[in-house]
Amino acid sequence: MKLSEGAGTLSRLGEVAAGLHFRRTLLVVDPGLRGWEIHTRAAASLVDAGVAVDTFPDSEPNPDSATIERGRAFAAPLGIDSIIALGGGSALDTAKGLNFLLTNGGRMHGYRGYGKARR
Repeated sequence: MKLSEGAGTLSRLGEVAAGLHFRRTLLVVDPGLRGWEIHTRAAASLVDAGVAVDTFPDSEPNPDSATIERGRAFAAPLGIDSIIALGGGSALDTAKGLNFLLTNGGRMHGYRGYGKARR
């Protein structure tokens, strides 16, 4: 789900996440946004709405399978029920890769080719 664009939209992130019954989310932040106010405001909005937040610290531009594997190892023991990507394509690609492995299991190298994903 993409949150609408415009002034004040980020402040609604927690409300939207809670409305989707998120209880513990993984926040994947574009490397260019880490340390900026937007990252802390997003996390605060989620926490204020009662959503626990863990931030994946190793997202990077153009994530490769090693990045996704590190993300899986980081996220798997956390018990997350959702993933939110904040930023551009790097964060989105990382979040999609993490979702794929956390949902389907295994490691990236096991999915080369077609028709191997179960979910």
